[in-house]
Amino acid sequence: MPRRVPTAAVRSRAVHARTVHALGVPAMLLTALLVVVGCSTGADSRCRVDGPGSAAELTALREACERALPVLAQVWPQWTGPAHIVPATEPLEPGTAARVEGIARPGAPAEGDRLVVAPDLTAAVDSAGLDVVLRHELTHLAMRATGTASIPLWAAEGLAEHVGYASVPDERRHRTEEVTRLRDRVAAGTWPGSVPSEDRLTDPGDRNDAYTAAWLGIEVLIAEHGLAAVTAAMQDPASGGESGLLTTLGETPDTLTARWHEELVSRAAPVD
Repeated sequence: MPRRVPTAAVRSRAVHARTVHALGVPAMLLTALLVVVGCSTGADSRCRVDGPGSAAELTALREACERALPVLAQVWPQWTGPAHIVPATEPLEPGTAARVEGIARPGAPAEGDRLVVAPDLTAAVDSAGLDVVLRHELTHLAMRATGTASIPLWAAEGLAEHVGYASVPDERRHRTEEVTRLRDRVAAGTWPGSVPSEDRLTDPGDRNDAYTAAWLGIEVLIAEHGLAAVTAAMQDPASGGESGLLTTLGETPDTLTARWHEELVSRAAPVD
C-alpha cells in the first residue's frame, strides 16, 4: 500500500529558511547555512536534498539531481515540479539503492512524493553510478507526478532503466554483462518468456535480471516506435492493464517477445 510521506522535517526546514530570509541574510549565505543544518539546495533549483548526511553527501546528491533534470526534460517534459531527496536513516531493503515514497493513484498525480536514498549511496557508487540511480528514480517521480495509465510494472521500470543508462558515457551503457547473463538463463530454461512479471521484479533473487529484461523490452519498443510514441502511449488512458500499452502501440505480446529474443541474442557477448 502507498504510504504518506511524513512532512515534519519539511516544515521545520521551511520555517528555518523563512526566519533566515527575514533577518536579511544574503542568498549565498542562506545556502551555506542550509547545508550546515542538513539541507542542500541551489538558487532556483528544483532539487532539494535534506535530512541526515554530511554536507558533501547532500551536495553530491543535489548535483546528481541537477544533472539528471535536463535528461528528464527530454523524456518527460510534462514534469516541471520539485524533486525532494532524503537520505534514509537506516539501510534500505537488500539490493535497493533508492525508493520513491508517496501516494500514487492510477491516472492521477501522486501526492507527497520524495526520493529516499540508501544512507551510503554516495560512497557505494561512482559519479556515473550515482547519475544512473538518480535518473532512474527521477523518471518514476516524473511519471507519478503527471499521472500515468496503469501500465505494467515492467514498462515503468524499463523506461526508468532506459533513462538511467542512456547517458552513461562508457561501455556500461550497453549492459553486455547483464544481457549475457540473461541470455544464458533463457538458454538454460530458467527465464521463461521475455519481459518480467511483477513477481520477478519484486523478488530479490530475480530482481537484477528482471530489470535487465524490462529495460530490453522498452529498448525494443523505442527502437520500433520512437521514444516520444512510447512515452505518449504510457500516458494514454487506453494503455492500462497488462496488454493495453502494447495495443496502443499496435503491438502484441507475441511480436514483443519475438523481437525481445532477437535483441537479447544480438546484444549479448558472443558464445565461446
